[in-house]
Amino acid sequence: MNKAKNNQKSTKKAWSIAVVMWRLSILIYIPLTLLMMITVMPVRWLFTGKYRFEEKELPLFYKWAKLIGF
Repeated sequence: MNKAKNNQKSTKKAWSIAVVMWRLSILIYIPLTLLMMITVMPVRWLFTGKYRFEEKELPLFYKWAKLIGF
């Protein structure tokens, strides 16, 4: 019983660390987004007439945003 309880605690602790790490990845996400808005998106707008990216064009970027809470 005690071993199962410890296993449950370690699993819960590892899960919470992963959640915190995903939340802290916002420190990378925001500058990356700003960089895209300043450089990539205006160039894309010049050539295609579209400013925003769609979810199907950058699926990992959108999944990342959902995981960190945007």
